[in-house]
Amino acid sequence: MSDKFFYKGRQDARQHHTAYGGFQTNASQKSGSKKYPLTLVVTSEARKKEVEAQVTEAKLHATISVDTREGAVESVNE
Repeated sequence: MSDKFFYKGRQDARQHHTAYGGFQTNASQKSGSKKYPLTLVVTSEARKKEVEAQVTEAKLHATISVDTREGAVESVNE
């Protein structure tokens, strides 16, 4: 008997990693640019000034809104 192994069947074609909509190597939009600014929500005017300073230091663009309602949650994840 032979020591060779012969695969009988069809091999699946390898799929490109961008076919699933996940990682984009050439992103069509860059977050933090003038065209696609970051959307941030803070809970006070003082915090807004802090975040604005961080955004300008990082040379990004952002739309920062202040939410002063009771139980408001800050959203600066972007």
